[in-house]
Amino acid sequence: MKNSVMRFLPFPQKGVPGRFLRRINRFVADVEIDGERVEAHVPNSGRLTQLAVSGNPVLLGEVDSPVRKTRYDWILARAPGGGWALVDSRIPGRVFSGALAHRPPGEFAGYPSVAREVSRGGSRLDFLLEDDAGKRCWIEMKSVTLAYALPWGVEARFPDAPTTRGRRHLRELVEARRTGDRAAVVFAVGRPDALFFGANPAIDQAFSRALWEASLAGVEIYAYGLECHPARGVRLARRIPVHLNGPKG
Repeated sequence: MKNSVMRFLPFPQKGVPGRFLRRINRFVADVEIDGERVEAHVPNSGRLTQLAVSGNPVLLGEVDSPVRKTRYDWILARAPGGGWALVDSRIPGRVFSGALAHRPPGEFAGYPSVAREVSRGGSRLDFLLEDDAGKRCWIEMKSVTLAYALPWGVEARFPDAPTTRGRRHLRELVEARRTGDRAAVVFAVGRPDALFFGANPAIDQAFSRALWEASLAGVEIYAYGLECHPARGVRLARRIPVHLNGPKG
């Protein structure tokens, strides 16, 4: 995967710089714009502990809607090591959809049919790909915002909060493999400093175990870094090596 062939996906709203102040609840934060304190929607259900830091620079998207309670969406935050990290967990799916349509990663080339948000069992999975012979590939995406400096380099970790929904998605992917379909989980790493990706048993041991068991069942595990630019948008930048924890992780 080469940066020169990947397209930036522009942000759908006008970008507004600001500063993070505090998180009011799961989906609303206090931010400051030009000295004025306003509320912004947080389109990410994770804890965002490394990004939701008082005084941290952020990029907001201005939304003009009479039915919205908040005027802004929180899109980017300054990463601890510099550069920009992606907060908006809705964006990776759009970025990946654009990549599949224009220049798919080699792992997912050869599928002319791409469907979004397809029901399977008790879940909706992000993508269903199908080739001309009718062979199918199910894909579920996860947005990653957490990273740790480890002896071998900075490693992104998922999740940053317990996720029963994530485990349910893994079970659906395993079932897809059992019926003969291809299945994959794609971790979209929105941290510019991350060199590797791994599960996070310290936060959710059950998900870490489920991810390991899914890989043994034939579910493919991929991680891709996202490049975030406050003026240009977000693009799929590079493949990141995956480190999986063993069954005791």
